[in-house]
Amino acid sequence: MIPFLNLKACNAPYEAELNQAFRDVMDSGWYIMGNKLKQFEQEYAAFNQTKYAVGVANGLDALILALKVLDIKKGDEVIVPSNKIPLNRSSDTSARYQSQTNYNKVNDLWEVRSRGC
Repeated sequence: MIPFLNLKACNAPYEAELNQAFRDVMDSGWYIMGNKLKQFEQEYAAFNQTKYAVGVANGLDALILALKVLDIKKGDEVIVPSNKIPLNRSSDTSARYQSQTNYNKVNDLWEVRSRGC
């Protein structure tokens, strides 16, 4: 296997803090929504010097929300980097967007290097 990113080593300095955050969420019973999400959204918005931030469940939800905010409609062209995964059929149906991926072979040639954290 080619080493790419050692998440265990990257997360080691934050292990106690991450475990405590996990325990706090588990103990609260609020796995979605709740005070921790509200706190994150406020802190993230402040960090990015914007009025609002919205936490979503996953990358697909973020993409769908972004497409809706930008008023992208079926048939509109959306250009994405060739190294991103194309939307699958179920997401295409649920989002009512049509995904067509044209790969540029030059962009597909990339070198993987271990850069640490």
